[in-house]
Amino acid sequence: MTKYTPRVVETHHYADRYVRWERTKDSFSKHRFLIHLPVGVLAAWLCYYSWAVGIPFVVAFLTYQVIEDWRIKDRSYKDALGFLFGFGATAASLVGYGIYLSR
Repeated sequence: MTKYTPRVVETHHYADRYVRWERTKDSFSKHRFLIHLPVGVLAAWLCYYSWAVGIPFVVAFLTYQVIEDWRIKDRSYKDALGFLFGFGATAASLVGYGIYLSR
């Protein structure tokens, strides 16, 4: 059985400044980050069109991630970071699009 040790994997993405990709026993961090990006996009879209649906979705997802990290200690902050990157990029795009349409 091989022992997994953290190591930096070289990539050329903007997110590299904020996330250190490392291989751990349970998963590959880059994949966890990228899997949660679409969830952040969906959350931003929901908040843009209906705050009543979007805000509970965001709170529920982030609460789930905190509880998951607290209970099984799987470093789920990386999941939340992917979510927040997706949310932030989509929210900025939607706001920019709304300003563009209001001209």
